[in-house]
Amino acid sequence: MLLVLDDLQARANAQLGREETPYERRRRIIGEQLYGVDVMDWAVHVAELRLWLQLVVETELKPAELKFRPLLPNLSFKIRCGDSLVQDIGGIDFGLHRAHLDISPHLKGRLTQLKGKKLRFYQGEQGLREADLKKEELDLFRDILDHKRHALQNHIAALTRRDRIASRARRAAGNGGCDQSGCATPHQSSSAPNAREKQAELDRITRALGALRSAQQVPFVWDIAFVEIFEGDRDGFDIVIGNPPYVRQEMIAAPRLDPNDFGGETSDRWKEQKKAYKAKLQQSVAAAWPRFFRYKPGKADFRKLDGKSDLYIYFYLHGLALLNPQGSFCFITSNSWLDVGYGADLQEFLLKHSHVKFILDNERKRSFAQADVNTIITLLAPPDDRRERGLEQTARFVIFTVPFEEVLSAETFKALEAATERQRTNRWRITVVPQRQLFEEGLVREEDEEETQSKPKQSRRTLFKTARYEGNKWGGKYLRMPELLWRLINENKLVPLAQVSRLEYGNKPGLVDFFILTDNRISDFGIEKIFLKRIITSTEEIERLVVLSKHATKWVFVCPLPLEELIRQGYKGAAAYIQWGAKQVTKKGARHTVEEVHWPRVPSVKGNRPEWHCISLKEPGDFIVPLLIRERFFFSANPDGLPDTNMFFHGRFLDRKKVQIGVSIINSTLVYLLLEILGRHNIEGRFNIYGPELRNLPIPNPELFDSDTHKKVVDSFEKLAERSVMKILEEIHQPDRRALDDVVFDVLGLTAGEREAVYEAVIELVRTRLEKARSV
Repeated sequence: MLLVLDDLQARANAQLGREETPYERRRRIIGEQLYGVDVMDWAVHVAELRLWLQLVVETELKPAELKFRPLLPNLSFKIRCGDSLVQDIGGIDFGLHRAHLDISPHLKGRLTQLKGKKLRFYQGEQGLREADLKKEELDLFRDILDHKRHALQNHIAALTRRDRIASRARRAAGNGGCDQSGCATPHQSSSAPNAREKQAELDRITRALGALRSAQQVPFVWDIAFVEIFEGDRDGFDIVIGNPPYVRQEMIAAPRLDPNDFGGETSDRWKEQKKAYKAKLQQSVAAAWPRFFRYKPGKADFRKLDGKSDLYIYFYLHGLALLNPQGSFCFITSNSWLDVGYGADLQEFLLKHSHVKFILDNERKRSFAQADVNTIITLLAPPDDRRERGLEQTARFVIFTVPFEEVLSAETFKALEAATERQRTNRWRITVVPQRQLFEEGLVREEDEEETQSKPKQSRRTLFKTARYEGNKWGGKYLRMPELLWRLINENKLVPLAQVSRLEYGNKPGLVDFFILTDNRISDFGIEKIFLKRIITSTEEIERLVVLSKHATKWVFVCPLPLEELIRQGYKGAAAYIQWGAKQVTKKGARHTVEEVHWPRVPSVKGNRPEWHCISLKEPGDFIVPLLIRERFFFSANPDGLPDTNMFFHGRFLDRKKVQIGVSIINSTLVYLLLEILGRHNIEGRFNIYGPELRNLPIPNPELFDSDTHKKVVDSFEKLAERSVMKILEEIHQPDRRALDDVVFDVLGLTAGEREAVYEAVIELVRTRLEKARSV
């Protein structure tokens, strides 16, 4: 950031005829413009050292400047140490949710004086001590809070007086403040909502003042450490830029606590600490944007971020709260929030209340060579959660096809900002989408709002009000989607898989060691065949595009009868097996609190009815697809109706006459390409498929196939299913594979060049995915 500002200032100086040496210019920028926060002391010191090196080692100094005393400025008030997300003093949240009330000229004068003292301290002026300035920060912040407390008290008193005067006027007019029904008129309490809001803010400020008075030591708080920024004329920072840490939800914990002080990472005490910190994170985000999260101080019932959210999601929402109304926001983070479920909250917030100026990706070069995640750059406008102005904005998704350093020019971004529709050059591709459209694409109806034969289709306005935002595949659809697929979707030649089939997660027996059986265990106990079903448990059991009973190597124990009834009816094998299982134990808990639990009391089975050993299986699917894909791809047909485990999804076609053609077309290479794009990639080189990806997966519309092409594609599939499925990069070159693809491509109207583009895209995506995995 120093170098960017320095470059801009140097150009401005040249235009304005202003003389300033590189050292003077950079020293001024650091002193007047740059601020930073990190939770770790060592990171703060590294940042300070890096700025000093840039200033005195990597900047050309004139001989006279070498004699400056001190040559190095004091950075104590520039780079602060503290938790950027949770500011808690005495149990009171000091996050950024300030009351926007004018402060007195006297306090503004003190702000200006403090800012000047900090700058002189930075310059190394004698007689200024760090401890004194920090006390002055705190005292000033207290006085500002006290001023706001008095202002709120006066405001509330004025509202109360106004309502009393209005009430007297109504009584004098003879209506007593009531209409004929005896209910209060709207005028009677016109100020009540505003008064309640002001009272809540007054209560918060009063509690904050109490916490500050009783605190032995005040930790980092944005409003205190940078009081001259947030209470000054700008009301926040002009630019917020960062690369926040990527921490999966199960690893999130208070950054300064050591798990060993609480019995280790598996101890219950440490888990409680993590839980408490995540609760503070949830509250701090909600307090920063109270209207979006429906938050009121002191109330535990408010909208919460998805519990699976990575830590960087919290940084997005807090970083946006640091901006002034004209500010700019830029983060580089993992791209996962664009596509995964926990990104839906952030997506909805941005679409409603911010402007998604740019989301930038690069298909040629990773931002961080050492990082094991794929990153994107996000540029956003300051949000306003009082209004949904974001729905009137336009979002821009850009993927560069050359390294970033080859396109970093003003001309590039002028062209991107001017784009009004999807465009492509030899260096980048941009997709321009109205934010209202993005929002409506991510809406789903609640279950009780599903359409039925007796319930007419609701209007778009009603849907907009009653549906909830579930999220959208921004990365897959708007960054990675090739031009050909984009056209096919817009031409309605592809439909979501959920439109033609009912999709379900595989069976989750709960206690796998008991319910999933091998031939040997069945033989040992003599379990009767009536209680056994073949089940698919692993992709290794699926070699071909058709899976049959003979391919399954495991059985599932399905017994609907209680033990006593089994014994009465003479099923000795099943009864003996259940009696054996009831004696087995499993271990749960942390190292220091290990508990042995008998199988019938394991949480996943103890609720089964009529007894713990009784499970029911879901209706089998017409096809089975694995959750994890690496180098083999298949939607295996399931003519024998085999059940599957939760390593798979399965689906049943709604039109029972379309089963054969449905299974055939979803095994086309075009569908695999879409799955490769929409799946959630991980660092091992696999990609994961979950419900949202599968439901929204575009497939060729079965209605486009007439009787002739119906027969051709089914015949091609049956021939293809006679052999084993190969690795993807081998599979797509096989003649029988291309015979099936050709029928699908003919129906979709693809040219010879477009067909080859599909295969080239598959090769490129698979190789890139596998090579990235090998480089980690």
